[in-house]
Amino acid sequence: MKIYEGEIVEVINKLISLTQKFSEEHFNSIPLWTPSILSKEHYSKTQYEESFSDKGNGIYNKGELVAHHCPTGCYNVYAKYDNSILSGDIGYTLVNKCFRNEVDETHDLNFTVFESVHLGDEIYILEVLNKAVNFQTQLLDFCGVKWKLVKTNDPFFGKDSEKKGRAQRISGSKLELQVKKDDRWIALTSYNNLGSVMFGRFNIETGLDISNPSSCCWGWGIERTVEYLYGDYIAFPSDLDDFEYEPTNKSIYMNTLKNQIGWNIIDGFSYWFCERDITSVQEGNHEDGFVVIDSIEVVDKYEKELKLGIEDMKVDLHEWSDRWDFEELKNRVNSGCVMYVNILDGKAAQWQWFWFDEFVITDHDWELDVKLSKDKAYSGHWWVNPKSVSYTHLTLPTNREV
Repeated sequence: MKIYEGEIVEVINKLISLTQKFSEEHFNSIPLWTPSILSKEHYSKTQYEESFSDKGNGIYNKGELVAHHCPTGCYNVYAKYDNSILSGDIGYTLVNKCFRNEVDETHDLNFTVFESVHLGDEIYILEVLNKAVNFQTQLLDFCGVKWKLVKTNDPFFGKDSEKKGRAQRISGSKLELQVKKDDRWIALTSYNNLGSVMFGRFNIETGLDISNPSSCCWGWGIERTVEYLYGDYIAFPSDLDDFEYEPTNKSIYMNTLKNQIGWNIIDGFSYWFCERDITSVQEGNHEDGFVVIDSIEVVDKYEKELKLGIEDMKVDLHEWSDRWDFEELKNRVNSGCVMYVNILDGKAAQWQWFWFDEFVITDHDWELDVKLSKDKAYSGHWWVNPKSVSYTHLTLPTNREV
């Protein structure tokens, strides 16, 4: 059990204030004051016990079970909508004490979460998760923290636990924002896309404005986050005064869902650059528009489509207009890089690069020497034309023999 005082308490309040302000300004989220217990009825509806029977905490009166401690804050929001109608997209923020039987070197029995919980149409939920990831990674960038965003799963317990975990990883319904502590990575927050499952469990009906009901939650594990930041990255609450969220078209969340590994920090820069196993990669189906650019002959064949795509990219990402052009594309292919390209309506609308063996990365003024095993490739320089390809249908080829 932890008790804080002094400046670390001010840092906690500052972190909560910044995050709540972001959620209110961008999603019109409504602040809630919530209890740290759930009724037996509402706890049963969460089905928490079925997946985490070893972690639940009951509350007893004279030996009789009367309620349950909250294992997570978002359950209060679903309880609020129990047997009711959701008429449109809505978000809530809350600070909640939670209790779980998972005491170890990275977990506490009693901990605090700041959560932003959202219910509405699937498109709204994806927008929320994308912006939330951008906000929190920008905040860690501001503090100088190295991080990574990864697909993961909850520690399910009991029957079908392995199957549930695998399904969660494959679907990408849970992502974690992790930081390096000593020799291990720990999660400061997670992004949970629950789909429509809680609508069914709590009998939540929807109005005509919601065609695909969905919900999500994200936030901070307060104690873990502040203990990590305080001292090494933040000395005073005022250190966060100059932080401002910058809206961006960058879709870190969707990139991580579709490309298995995620964004990383290299020398202080957040960048899409991941190692991928290429032993099982196939060339994309040409009927879907994907082609593999692995030689100058193929570059020449698709010169018109590639040039048109690069011009669109320069409009979308104007800061790259003087760094990336058709000549640079040819130089990369000549040096052994492979480019996957989705050609739609006569121009390149989506692409991703792969590097092999030994190479030097000079982007962003880096001088990074990389040496890979024969069965690996490094992937980066991902781009999609937002006017041509839906973020919900980003599918780069996953397998290619090399």
